[in-house]
Amino acid sequence: MENDGMIKRVDELVIPSYSVVALAVNESRKSEVIVKWALDKFVSEGILSLKLFFIRPKILGIPTPMGTVPVSQVREDIVIAYKKDVELQIHKKLLIYKNMCSTRKVDVEIVQTESDDIVDALKQEIVKRNIDKLVIGTSSKRIFSRRRKLSSRISESIPSFCTVYVISKGKLSSVGASDSNTIGSFDISFQTEWTHQGSITSYSQFSSTIPMQRFEALSSINQTLHKKTGSVVQYEKFTWEEITEASCSFSEHLKIGKGGNGTVYKSSFHHTVGAVKVLHSQDVDRTRQFQQELDVLSRTRHPHLLNLIGACVDYGCLVYEYMENGSLADRLSCKNSTPPIAWYDRFRIAWEVASALLFLHNAKPKSIIHRDLKPANILLDRNLVSKIGDVGMSTMIQSNPSSTSTIYKDTSPVGTLCYMDPEYQRTGLVSPKSDVYALGIVILQLLTARPAIAIIQLVETALENDKLATVLDREAGDWPVNETKELAILGLSCAELRRKYRPDLKDVVIPILERLRSVADEEAQRTISMNRTTPPNHFICPLLKDVMVDPCVAADGYTYDRRAIKKWFEESDCSPMTNLPLTSRYLTSNYTLFSAIMEWKFRMQ
Repeated sequence: MENDGMIKRVDELVIPSYSVVALAVNESRKSEVIVKWALDKFVSEGILSLKLFFIRPKILGIPTPMGTVPVSQVREDIVIAYKKDVELQIHKKLLIYKNMCSTRKVDVEIVQTESDDIVDALKQEIVKRNIDKLVIGTSSKRIFSRRRKLSSRISESIPSFCTVYVISKGKLSSVGASDSNTIGSFDISFQTEWTHQGSITSYSQFSSTIPMQRFEALSSINQTLHKKTGSVVQYEKFTWEEITEASCSFSEHLKIGKGGNGTVYKSSFHHTVGAVKVLHSQDVDRTRQFQQELDVLSRTRHPHLLNLIGACVDYGCLVYEYMENGSLADRLSCKNSTPPIAWYDRFRIAWEVASALLFLHNAKPKSIIHRDLKPANILLDRNLVSKIGDVGMSTMIQSNPSSTSTIYKDTSPVGTLCYMDPEYQRTGLVSPKSDVYALGIVILQLLTARPAIAIIQLVETALENDKLATVLDREAGDWPVNETKELAILGLSCAELRRKYRPDLKDVVIPILERLRSVADEEAQRTISMNRTTPPNHFICPLLKDVMVDPCVAADGYTYDRRAIKKWFEESDCSPMTNLPLTSRYLTSNYTLFSAIMEWKFRMQ
């Protein structure tokens, strides 16, 4: 049997409990009081990221010189442009709150939602974004103008896993406690400490090696996996009719992919785009994997774990958030001519995946081993932020204080061969270091964009011959020599054949990836700054071949500079883009594009 040092006890590792905090604000300066209160409270607790929710009424008409025209009578592209302009103007007005957060070194995301039902809109955003703390103002005509006692309705209507703080005149008026106490013993001050074998370990000990702010939106699985009667399951229950309608009766053109467990379809639920996975069959193994994935994802929240929106249990359907950039496997292979991932994004993705694994391994009372980590199960959103999915094959291991290691005996093969722990294949023993092996293979693929088979030997040979650059993915840009070599060595060490030679995820892997990520972040910022000097393509007039001064939409649906298209009209009645006759010469100002161009020009000064 392996010695005591081979596998470190997972339940000795401590991860900070981290909340996702949102503030409901509007354009009124009284919302400043809400923001100030939230900053004073939560910054001292180590929370360095906030979300600002702004609910605006639905747009029913478009203002014109001749009066307001119903949206049903206006072309869709004009409606979209007007809505974007409204959103931009509101965003600018809310920048005062963003600046308040910046002075306290707090990251902030402004989230605008169009709805005539504030309560329902907030409820959907809370579920969608896994918010467990919401700060609102007391009901008044100036802050919430739609109905009286709106704050009470919000407190009563939002999901029970979210705590509502109601602020009045700069002070805490009331707290609508969540149900977290039914599944954990963490108070809202975040000063709770975990007791292990008679000793107390504080969160600050962990944050000294890994900055707490890097674990944005962590919520401890110790709270959520501790099952008791009445524990909260955080997902929405859909009917089969809703699933069918959302996926257009499982239309082929909405099919995203097909795997061993099920088929995935792009779907739309309550104006929210999601992804529905439908099981291929209802046999025992498939049902077990479905229930396992439902149990894990419905009780866990982490910024780099795929979010579960809901499920239709009777028909074996899971509804996830939609990830615009598909899987890491597809992006590494540039499937469908998608652009390659830059090296600095790959450094960041390696850290994100490792942090999610560490989170799973530290679950309480049961550690979670993913067991099927691979690029196909790592999904990317529109900003290339990665999230691990497909936890149906994961294993939960009881954290037993009397045990010297966290190991599970499993004689049935689970996972994908090239990513499967060799010692698991030999002995049937599964441990957190089984995921570390798979992480090593993923890191090597991030570097090379090569198939997993024989990739260890490929990179090892290249390093021994000092020819690592020859196996790197050239499409990723100019790799930094020293940092890339360090990442390659780390990937190989994670992929060692024997568990005892693989590095510890918390003490070794995460700190190295954290340092490499900081290098990558600097390069990413520099690249963004350089790209700002080149105007985006949609700023260029197709006639002038230069940035537009007064963008407007013509009858053909294309946007031109006003002076250029008027000059064109002097010689032709056809579209410059399609060469088809124009139905009219009426031009509609593209206010959204104009604002974007002006903002870009301002940054260039």
